[in-house]
Formats: sequence, structure tokens, C-alpha cells
Amino acid sequence: MKIVHPKINSKIEISDHEISVLVIEAPEFFYELLMDIKSQINNFEGNTVLSVRNEPVSFHKCVELITDPLAIEMNSRTIIKKVLVAMEKCGQDAVYYERTQKLLAEIETYINDLSLNFDSEIECHDISFQQILKAAELTVADEYSRLVDKIYAYMELIREFEGDKLFIFVNLSSYIRKEQLQEFVNTVVGHSFRVLLIDSHDFERLEQENRLIVDCDLCEF
Repeated sequence: MKIVHPKINSKIEISDHEISVLVIEAPEFFYELLMDIKSQINNFEGNTVLSVRNEPVSFHKCVELITDPLAIEMNSRTIIKKVLVAMEKCGQDAVYYERTQKLLAEIETYINDLSLNFDSEIECHDISFQQILKAAELTVADEYSRLVDKIYAYMELIREFEGDKLFIFVNLSSYIRKEQLQEFVNTVVGHSFRVLLIDSHDFERLEQENRLIVDCDLCEF
């Protein structure tokens, strides 16, 4: 996987055996690049190109941009909807199908029995497994003592319910001290995640990283 931009001569190589670090010390270009990536994630055109095996791919489908790790939402409507779809599909496969049908029948029988306690004729219409899952108000655990643990859990959540993506973090080094950041790097590399850190300032180098620095004059190091 590669990222290229007209103002950067070097190609930003993305792999799952190291993380990539892009330090942009020019504020205007830092903003320009991030807005370009964000625009493409929102399905608009842009100048930054993401490619896999030299074939352009969509930022919208392949990239998760985290500009504020404190605002990570484990229980967004999009994620919960995908969790419900996955749970419903799981409940209909060969392993759970009989238990699912038995549960639906028992609930319907129970409701019909309850209705006999009233003079009015009360009917129970077909109950779907999807309705039961929605009524359960499923949520994903989101209480973590360390920000780095929540970030990793979020990445696992996205991978499981949306597929493998490139995770781009902005100024993550400002939120996590070096030791925890290195721990995070070791974890995501060990689990073959693709990660790009984009920072506005240089910081202490990490193990298993590939770094490109673009200074205030757009010179590259």
C-alpha cells in the first residue's frame, strides 16, 4: 500500500510489519493534506492517492482517519448497525439456527400466555430475531483506563465489523507518552494492522517505524 501527494516527492510506503510516520512541519501543508484525506473519506475527489499493488483504491472504503483519539466512538450508529447484522447472521447459521427458532417460539408462546389474562383479544404477530437483538440494546465495551488500550480495541472493532483498513492517526504522540506509544506500535505490528502516524512535529523515533519528515520549506528527510 502506498500514499502519494503532488507536493511530496517520496512515496509513503504502508505495510503491516512496521508503522509509517509522516512528520509535516509546514502548518499550511499539514492542514491541506489532512483536509484532502478527510474530503476523500467523505467520498469527494482529492489530490492524495492511495494505491494497493499500484492500483488506486478509495479512501472512503479503505481508510479510518482519527484526528482526535479522545473522540473515538465505540458505539456509533454505523458500528452498532453492523454488529446487529453480524449477530443476526450468526444466529441463523447451522450452529445456532435451532436455538434461535426455539427462542422465538418460546417468546411468542409466552406472550400469548400473557394475553390470556386480559378480556380483550390481544394478538402476538411474528417476532424476528432482529427485533430481539434491537430490544437488547447491544453496546460495545468502551471503558478503558488507558487511551492506548481503547485505541487498539477500536481498531479491532473496525477490523472485525468493517474489514481491514489503513488507520491514520493525527498527532497521536501528543496524547501518549513514548513508552505507551512503543507498546502500541508493537501490538499493532504484531497483529498486522496498517498504521500511518501524521504529526505536526518531530518526536523520538520508535522501533519498527518508517519515517518521512517534510520541513517548513517542504524539503524531505
